[in-house]
Amino acid sequence: MLNTPLMICMFINSTVLCAIHLKFYFMFYIFLFKKETHLYNILILILYYIMTDYSSKALNKPFKSPIKGKKYTIVIMDKGKRRVIHFGDSTRGQFKDKIGLYSSMDNNDPKRKKAFYDRFGGKTNDKTSALYYSQRFLW
Repeated sequence: MLNTPLMICMFINSTVLCAIHLKFYFMFYIFLFKKETHLYNILILILYYIMTDYSSKALNKPFKSPIKGKKYTIVIMDKGKRRVIHFGDSTRGQFKDKIGLYSSMDNNDPKRKKAFYDRFGGKTNDKTSALYYSQRFLW
């Protein structure tokens, strides 16, 4: 089903040429399969992984998330590796958006802020969790 160059490129994702090669192969295979199949969904996920490269993004600087349903994304260093964290529900409001892209959804209601912290167990200091960045930038 998949040919040898494609299989080799699947395991070597360090070069741009390989990513471009994979991108075109997957685009071709996506057109061959019906949207209802499991393989179609897997190919879409792999193509999305190839197209979203966070290696060029600055560390510890939030930006608008490309993920549907999330407000922001931040890239951090965790144990020597880059880690991508998506945070904030794009359909819900927040106390005060310190980044500013979703400031129209600010509620500035202390009761809702208290309810948020009660629901999630208070302040957290775990810098590898989405809750930490949500509390830092949105609440």
